Amino acid sequence: MEKNILKTISFIKKGAGLTISFVVILLFTISCNSVNQKSKSVSKSNAYIQSILDDRAKLEKETADTNITRFNAEEIARFKIKPRQYFYPDTLYIVKAVFTLDTSTPVFRMPTNTDRKPKFRIYGYLDFSLHDTACLLTAYQYMEDLSDSGFLFIPFGDKTNDYTTYGGGRYLDIPIPTTDTVILDFNKAYNPYCSYSDRWSCTLVPPVNMLDVSVLAGEKIYRTGH
Repeated sequence: MEKNILKTISFIKKGAGLTISFVVILLFTISCNSVNQKSKSVSKSNAYIQSILDDRAKLEKETADTNITRFNAEEIARFKIKPRQYFYPDTLYIVKAVFTLDTSTPVFRMPTNTDRKPKFRIYGYLDFSLHDTACLLTAYQYMEDLSDSGFLFIPFGDKTNDYTTYGGGRYLDIPIPTTDTVILDFNKAYNPYCSYSDRWSCTLVPPVNMLDVSVLAGEKIYRTGH
């Protein structure tokens, strides 16, 4: 916008015959266009934030619904006293990643915090940048339940673990990519069930998926005391 204003002023100095009124209208139009663009951007951001907040509220309702929840009565009662805790939605943590398909490795059994070892396979890799740091995550496909085969499972850890987020890391789920780029939204990162109770069996985050950055987005560590 500043360049356009300077060009206009230069044009006037050259005796182009523009009236002061016209110049005022021109500058006002440029200013309005800029304000409108910013307004649309803010509106879009606000709509996104509200959608994330709505999803979280919906999850809390589903957690308390005994017809669909996987939690027992004790856990439900605890959630009613202290719901899940989250970082406020931040569009900084929506990143575009380059997806590389690679299903060449055989199916394997992924370790958990119990004796259970579910079947997964590596499906591909996600390259992206966060906080000016190059990051790489391996995406896995669950091979035990075909109803989940359309999604990829991304367990990850980061520098917030044991501090503001669960020490064992968190999870992301994404639809199987159909292109070579993927949007990763860390505002949707969630805790494994074993972060709420030790009765649950949860997949451990592979060492290759430990990020050397702080992901201040998604679900926080679940604390009942405060």
